[in-house]
Amino acid sequence: VLRGEVELQVEMDGSTSDEEEGDGEGNAAGGENGEDEEEQDEDNTENVVVLGAREDNESRSGSESHSELDIPSLRDQLTPLGPVALTLWRSSVFRGPAELTGECALAVSRWVEREEIKPADLENEMLLCILRCLERGHTMFEEEEDLVRVFTTAVALTETKECVGRLLERGALRAMIKGLQSSAHLLLDEDTDWVETEQLVRIYNAFKTLWQACCDRPEDDPQRASIKELVFTALGKWLRSVPLADVWIGEDDILVFWVLIPLWPHYLDHLEASSSEKAGEEKGRFKEICNWVLWPNDPVVETGYRLIGHLDFKEGADFSLRFLLSEDRFRWIVTPATKQRYLQYRVGKVAQAQGGAEDGDETPKGLVLVVNRETPLQDLCKQLGVSGYTPDPINLISGITVHFTGGDGEAEDGIDEGGPWREAIPLMFSELISPNHGLFEVREDGEARTVEPRWCAADLVPDYQAQFELCGMLIGMALVYQAYAPAHFSRCFLKHLIGLPRDLGDVPSLAEQIRLVESAGDGLEHLCLTFSVDDAPTGRSAELLPDGANIEVIDKNVAEYVRLRTAWELEGRFSSLMPYVLKGLHCIVPPDVLEAFSRMVTAEELDVMLAGHGINIKDWRENTEYYGYEESANVIKWFWEAVEGFTAQEREDLWTFISGSKGVPPGGFGNLTNAAGESIRFTIAKVTASPDHLPVAHTCGYQLDLAEYETSEDLAKKLRQAMSHKVGFGLA
Repeated sequence: VLRGEVELQVEMDGSTSDEEEGDGEGNAAGGENGEDEEEQDEDNTENVVVLGAREDNESRSGSESHSELDIPSLRDQLTPLGPVALTLWRSSVFRGPAELTGECALAVSRWVEREEIKPADLENEMLLCILRCLERGHTMFEEEEDLVRVFTTAVALTETKECVGRLLERGALRAMIKGLQSSAHLLLDEDTDWVETEQLVRIYNAFKTLWQACCDRPEDDPQRASIKELVFTALGKWLRSVPLADVWIGEDDILVFWVLIPLWPHYLDHLEASSSEKAGEEKGRFKEICNWVLWPNDPVVETGYRLIGHLDFKEGADFSLRFLLSEDRFRWIVTPATKQRYLQYRVGKVAQAQGGAEDGDETPKGLVLVVNRETPLQDLCKQLGVSGYTPDPINLISGITVHFTGGDGEAEDGIDEGGPWREAIPLMFSELISPNHGLFEVREDGEARTVEPRWCAADLVPDYQAQFELCGMLIGMALVYQAYAPAHFSRCFLKHLIGLPRDLGDVPSLAEQIRLVESAGDGLEHLCLTFSVDDAPTGRSAELLPDGANIEVIDKNVAEYVRLRTAWELEGRFSSLMPYVLKGLHCIVPPDVLEAFSRMVTAEELDVMLAGHGINIKDWRENTEYYGYEESANVIKWFWEAVEGFTAQEREDLWTFISGSKGVPPGGFGNLTNAAGESIRFTIAKVTASPDHLPVAHTCGYQLDLAEYETSEDLAKKLRQAMSHKVGFGLA
């Protein structure tokens, strides 16, 4: 009796209860027939609990019966657990409207919560009922919060050993993935950025327990492969459902990603083994989502990132950033932009600790740097605290503000919110690495033109130690504060910076020379080689052996020459200089942080971080916003036509005018950040000014102001005029 006066009657379609339950169990486990069949199942109302007068039952349709359910009365009948409640539960589960089975799942949850039944004593149909409700989500319940309650019960059941295998065989992993997706937004607590860590870790451990149980099954167990296939399908479906059109990914999607951490490595191995287009798409989506989650662009989400990162607190955890970077097969996932942000994050934590600001109550004071445009290296060693120039160390990792002065010492009007700093770094680098300065030389290997330390700089520059230490500081600043050097460093030098092993391929010209020497045969004497290396521009020589300049290379000693020359090119010519470069670099990036960073990057990625990407017009245009103009406006069309018509050098000059530096961040224009490290877009803004007005750039915010020019030719002309004034700041 549900209403106190009306009888409960169960109308059957002829099939027995056990048959129905068995059929349901098969669907939830490995016998999945696809999403369409599930949805049809869900609407099936052949077996309905009919609530109402007996004479009315025959004339009512299934949908009408559905609306007649008295959920509160049924809930009372199922509480507490007893013979009557159990009989009613068995006669109601998997029969009739979705809410009826949902109430049966809630009843099991209440029984477990109140310890009226032990998890190990739950019948298979009870486990299946919970999982079926998670599969079908909110349609099974009157209130969304009821789904969370059932999901939490499923999590708790994984902590009972006797339940794990039975849950797994009934499709628990896939059901809980779907349940997590449906309830993630309800798991978030409005009063905090994330649910309490303890609860989140409990959910995480549930997935880890189930997945481990699956992997522990014998290789020839057919259910093992079936379960994995169902799980991988569910993961792929979730990946394709995450909105990636904008930079914003919802907090509930981030929560789902992190909780599913134990499954991702196996899923990625599964994708790697497939050559299908679908697998390629899912790999791309995973990479994009993963990098967003590892370092959210939104400052509100970053707090949650730090909290949810506690999931992987142990070294070697399943899918921590450290794990991703330590496994060669996964390094393709983390982009250079994420790696650089990770470096910035680690250095920022050191800065906080040094300033006594671990709790964020206090901000360490940064450095104010005065840079003279005509002599940018003047007083720089003293201002930055190079060894021997100041008695006390200078804090270089808590932020640096740049003030420019002209040749007359008069300060410029610009306010440094990123733009002056981005211009100062390449300006200082330009003088330091100039061949005329004596510290660096230009190296041309095929089409590549790079710079690297001159091995004989000690003979040319009196204070070469201080100058190379300064160079190391500038390299550290470029990495941490995201400014760019005006030239590319050689691959061999980059590997020395982060301690990567060097090989013959790092010096292409050397590989060619050795090939000629080894193939010379009888003509070796005509090459006039000795056991020494000459620097033609300076007339200096370095001997590979004592008195090597007087030892000719002949057939008998050619192997030794190749060995010594290779060792000198890869190691020896850097040995007297690198200690000073690294000393300066360690002032910005502490040794332990640099060591961790070196394990995650390649020389090519480091090159992009230091010198920036080239300009890709398509990428630039896709990551541009407009203020005051529509994208279809003539001025906007003309601007992009002008950019496409510019030479590569002109495009570089235009970007330098806009940003203060010619470099584009790793990952392209979509990874621009402001001085606070927040994501920002290049913006073209409309200004009410005369068409004679030149374009104005706000380098700190990557904004270009354009008036309504009358023709495309006029706009292109004005852009070229503005680009010629890419040096210097004023207040606009």
